[in-house]
Amino acid sequence: SSRGTDSLAGTLTDTLGNYLIRGLDPGSYTVGYAPGNADYDTQNKAGVIVTTGQVTKLDTVVLAH
Repeated sequence: SSRGTDSLAGTLTDTLGNYLIRGLDPGSYTVGYAPGNADYDTQNKAGVIVTTGQVTKLDTVVLAH
């Protein structure tokens, strides 16, 4: 199920740009990327499916100006 626009979790990337969010309920989510540098645009990826007991991997996000 969709979770709406409320923020459920947040994280920061490591030095290689990887991130991990634990403890999400199974369902469909929109993942938002909000760069710390205002020169880059915020991006969203809708329809990210989280399944119990599985790691959900996302494609590389290329930030645009």
